[in-house]
Amino acid sequence: FTDHLEDFARWMTEERGLSPLSVRSHRWKASRFLTWFSERHPCLECVRLQDVDEFLILQGSTRWNRTSVTVAAQALRIFFRHAERRGWCRSGIAEGIVGPRRYVHEGLPEGPTWTEVQRLLEGVKGTSASALRARAILSLFAIYGLRSGEVSRLLLSDFDWSAETFLVTHSKRGGRQPYPLQHEVGEAILEYITKARPRTECRHLFVTLHVPYRSVAAASLWEMTSRRLKAAGISCRRS
Repeated sequence: FTDHLEDFARWMTEERGLSPLSVRSHRWKASRFLTWFSERHPCLECVRLQDVDEFLILQGSTRWNRTSVTVAAQALRIFFRHAERRGWCRSGIAEGIVGPRRYVHEGLPEGPTWTEVQRLLEGVKGTSASALRARAILSLFAIYGLRSGEVSRLLLSDFDWSAETFLVTHSKRGGRQPYPLQHEVGEAILEYITKARPRTECRHLFVTLHVPYRSVAAASLWEMTSRRLKAAGISCRRS
């Protein structure tokens, strides 16, 4: 089905005027379906609406979440509208493709309760470098709801201690946003900087505790948080 996909991509670019990102996304999702379908049928003329439903159900039960399945359904609807116009398949398939229902708040993180968060913070005891760094990191997560990448990108220069504010470079929507520095969070960060942060030329706020010193990756922050949640006996879907 390579020729079909190339024709589909040209149509999206030249006639629909879609962005390169949208073209790549729709083409990739259509190719996933066609790869799966080609293992069962030799030609696109054989495709039925039930095949599309079966594909989406399979992906939703094994690989993709509800949002990904919904986006894939939209891409396949566009592909089959084009395929029907080209005469590659029977008509009516595109109109019948329906993705799963999406709910307004389903994308919100399913995390611990505030009582559990407080218990987590109170459980980070000691004056070791590891404990002081963890307390500062967890405070930023708990109070501001920042993402791992946003915390890992924080620089020493992002903090204005006289104005009691700091800047966050957002992961998804982009841009830099100032936040007021809550007192307990500021105290935790200052204690980490003065008592635990190694002397290094690296200007990231959170750095590794052993040489060679470098910024702490977002994945490492996630692992640290998950480990401490489990140690505190706190279980949640996204930990």
